[in-house]
This record gives sequence, structure tokens and C-alpha cells, in this order.
Amino acid sequence: MKCISIPFNEEKLAALKMFMEQKGRNVTDDIAEYADSLYIKYVPANVREYIGNRENNKLKRTSKSVNSTDEDQSRKGLEK
Repeated sequence: MKCISIPFNEEKLAALKMFMEQKGRNVTDDIAEYADSLYIKYVPANVREYIGNRENNKLKRTSKSVNSTDEDQSRKGLEK
């Protein structure tokens, strides 16, 4: 995941955080939700699907390597 930064007046940001916290909201979470809505609005569905499939494949590969490492460690423990 990539982080982005945007210029914004410090006093305005402090006020925004204060009033959002009073309502149980978080600036970062709301901006992330808005960025997601922009992504859905402007990126074609077939491109979003392609990116989603790539992310799922990465997760599967990561989980397989974690599982195989756990299995290797389990086997080593049994061999002792």
C-alpha cells in the first residue's frame, strides 16, 4: 500500500480532527474512504477487477509461503 500526502492548512486540520473526533470519526479513515470512492468512480470495472485478482494472487502466495514455513518449523520440532 502506498501512502499519499496532500498540503492542508495546519489550523484547519487541527479543527477538522477535533470536530470529527467529537462525532467518532477519523480524518485518515474518511479520506481513505473518499479515495476509494474516487477509484470506483473513475477506474473502469474491468481494471478494478484485474487489480483485485492480482492482489488476491499475492495474498494466496504469501499465505502459502507462511504456511509452508510453519509446516517446516513443525516438522523440525517433531524431528528433535
